[in-house]
Amino acid sequence: AFALRMHNLGEQELRGDEAFSWNYVVSESGPISIVERIIREGDPQPPLHYWLLQMWVNAFGDSEISLRIPSVLLSTIVIALVYQFGCQTVSRFTGYSTILLTSFHPFQIWLAQDVRNMYQLAFVFLLAGTLLLPGIMKGKWQSWWMYIGFGSLAMYSHYYAVFGLIAHVFYVIVVRGTYWSRWVIAIGTISLLLLPW
Repeated sequence: AFALRMHNLGEQELRGDEAFSWNYVVSESGPISIVERIIREGDPQPPLHYWLLQMWVNAFGDSEISLRIPSVLLSTIVIALVYQFGCQTVSRFTGYSTILLTSFHPFQIWLAQDVRNMYQLAFVFLLAGTLLLPGIMKGKWQSWWMYIGFGSLAMYSHYYAVFGLIAHVFYVIVVRGTYWSRWVIAIGTISLLLLPW
């Protein structure tokens, strides 16, 4: 899957949205100036993608390949998390099936080769949060705090992450764990952490 995502990674020039992200990260001096520009220009995207991409560019340069590698790495992590999800929810066979589907799906490959890694970031944090839900329902405090962290990072990656958090509602309703109130508090805490943005 990693080799497939690396194949011809730098062949295409940056498309419009990719160039938009590049412009943000090379033109601004730091995280605060990026936030100020997002607000000034009315960019609808949260800042985490820009912050991480700027740190990456400062360390590794801004060639097409360099700009796209964070998405490749995040996509590879998504595959591992999807495998864990498949194994935990159904069976090891399901885990292997999800690896194959995620590894070779054309849309997943396209996302993995896109500079705008906000989608991959949201997938990583939502899947990590999903894997913590059983622990929350069993009353594990560590899982609760980690879920708040992952949920907040997912929302600071892309607003569509809210749909993943809504899907978690159905899990909580079906499982009806003793500690479901902790999940409600976790969602409230994520909302409060998103409020400054």
